Amino acid sequence: MPRSSGYALTVSHAEGDTGWLDTLLARRPSGVVLVLSPVPPVVTERLARARIPVVVLDTIGDAPSGMNAIGATQWRGGAMAARHLTELGHERIALVSGPMELTCCRARFGGYLAALRDAGIGPDRELIRAVPFQTEPARRAAHALLDLWHPPTAFVTGNDLQGLGVIEACAERGLRVPGDVSVVGFDDIDAAGSAAPALTTVRQPFEAMAAETIRVLGAVTGEPDRAPIRLDMSVDLVIRKSTGPARQG
Repeated sequence: MPRSSGYALTVSHAEGDTGWLDTLLARRPSGVVLVLSPVPPVVTERLARARIPVVVLDTIGDAPSGMNAIGATQWRGGAMAARHLTELGHERIALVSGPMELTCCRARFGGYLAALRDAGIGPDRELIRAVPFQTEPARRAAHALLDLWHPPTAFVTGNDLQGLGVIEACAERGLRVPGDVSVVGFDDIDAAGSAAPALTTVRQPFEAMAAETIRVLGAVTGEPDRAPIRLDMSVDLVIRKSTGPARQG
């Protein structure tokens, strides 16, 4: 926490087991910020029994219903990404998503569908792929989509690593980004801005979300029976060099 709060900050790294949780509880902390996606039930149960104030920094929308959580407007992000492309004249817009069992992916998918509907574009199941949040699976998915008889002219991706994978696939096929294909990422990691071309992306306000978790933690400390606080912070579209007008003809 900031020095002005009067609290000391201890950081624990969560491995696959719950050894980190034993260490954390032994320290008898005043409060806990979890950056776990999703939060395992055993963690939820043990922290609840200990009656320790907890706030989840929730980037995928899967925080347990009884926990305080700070997230982002995932549906809006999916809609913004797809709407940006429809406004550029694209109609064949592929979605390379993360795993659909994640709440954030389903929410972004809903936003994507809404933006297509608003533009009068019917969704095409052939243009939708769900793969892990990594560069290589997205690169392979992009190649498969570009092999279609009527390939996409634009891609909405589930995160920036996937966006970079799509750009890589385009380069391997001699396609220009954005001259031939436009690509939108999600998150706005450092690599997005330094990519060639720089990646248009939906920015999740991670720093502001982290600061809000600390504010909420302070608000709930000393009130263990208070109703959970749930807040989604607004995402923004950062337009860079990887998107451009659809090709004519």
